[in-house]
Amino acid sequence: MAPRDDAVSSHVHFHRTIGYNGSTYNYSSLRASVDQEDGMADQVVIAQREPYVMEVGPGTVYWCRCGRSKTQPFCDGSHTGTDFSPIEVEFKERKRVAFCGCKHTNKPPFCDGTHSTL
Repeated sequence: MAPRDDAVSSHVHFHRTIGYNGSTYNYSSLRASVDQEDGMADQVVIAQREPYVMEVGPGTVYWCRCGRSKTQPFCDGSHTGTDFSPIEVEFKERKRVAFCGCKHTNKPPFCDGTHSTL
């Protein structure tokens, strides 16, 4: 089975700088394969069907990718034992953002409206 666009077959660290609402932050992640040996994948839990809108920064946050965290939208380690890992996001300044709550965004960690189609 070929890996999906949202998965990689081994641990990969990537880092890029992205502009969001006219400013810049660093986005990096350590991603693990979501494809297990039996061909099944860990399921994302929809934490909520709307974004988490809040003020963040400056500093680093870890966005929960699996949906299991009790401290949404941030990671609390609940992904342990799954193939998920959080996304590290560094904000250079304080800003208002909309973190994805459904965990199905195509622009992680930010909401892209996908929740309206689930």
